[in-house]
Amino acid sequence: MINSSGKDITVTDAEYVRQNLVRRTHDSHKGTYGTLISVAGCRNMPGAAVLSGKAALRSGLGLLKQCAVPEYIGTMAASFPEPVYMPLKCDNDGYYTADNAEMLIAASENAGAMLIGCGLGCTGSTKALVRKLIPKVKCPLVIDADGLNCIADDPDVLNRASQPVIITPHPAEAGRLAGCSTKEIQSDRLEAVRRFTERFPEVVTVLKGAGTLTAYKNSVFENPTGNPGMSTGGSGDVLAGIAASFAAQKRCGTSLLGTAVSAVWIHGRAGDIAAERLSEYSMLPEDIISSLGLVFKELTQ
Repeated sequence: MINSSGKDITVTDAEYVRQNLVRRTHDSHKGTYGTLISVAGCRNMPGAAVLSGKAALRSGLGLLKQCAVPEYIGTMAASFPEPVYMPLKCDNDGYYTADNAEMLIAASENAGAMLIGCGLGCTGSTKALVRKLIPKVKCPLVIDADGLNCIADDPDVLNRASQPVIITPHPAEAGRLAGCSTKEIQSDRLEAVRRFTERFPEVVTVLKGAGTLTAYKNSVFENPTGNPGMSTGGSGDVLAGIAASFAAQKRCGTSLLGTAVSAVWIHGRAGDIAAERLSEYSMLPEDIISSLGLVFKELTQ
């Protein structure tokens, strides 16, 4: 369907997502399914890093390199042992500093993707780090949450990225990037993503919310899955982890459009299964993660 803005709108379905899945092969190993570097978490918000990391691994990722506040690694590893932990330099308040940039840029040369933002915090330290990373990272980027807040006063840094980028703002974050209110974004969500594709022509924009819109150039996908039970802190971290996992596995072409569209649909479908099991009132982001396996079973049967 072509809308009045000239963009082709497609409602995502299971078959589209199925076609974008990476098939598992008998002779594969962890290197086959990508390495993700996750620049997430801080002293006050380590849970966001754990949620996004678990979601990434539940979505088929081969290897997760998880950045962490050094003194928290033992505690995190006790309940989340799968990643390779990367201790980062922090300021006195427990936020990552720009001193980590060169090490992370070098590490990105051997990674399939980098996730930036979940629970990162928006401080002088993190702003400086994010702004150094975006133009120089050597692999596709997925930028969420505080990764976006850190560039809100200079969003055009996205156009200086040397690699493809997916951004996953909720309406308030989209408003900060666009220099307008949340209400303005929500009043015409289609127009909002149209403006993002014009301003950031090489960026895939995922505008979260009911009927999440994923846009790139002249294509817009509307998502039919998901429910109000997902309206809780941490659900966005889960989506970011899924999208970054898929990007690391090179599930789609350089635009990463199919990667983002598929991640959104799967995230919503996992949320629907969680709601069926537990109700929209009682489900948690961890329940979305634990439902991902059932979604992949549906898609591959």
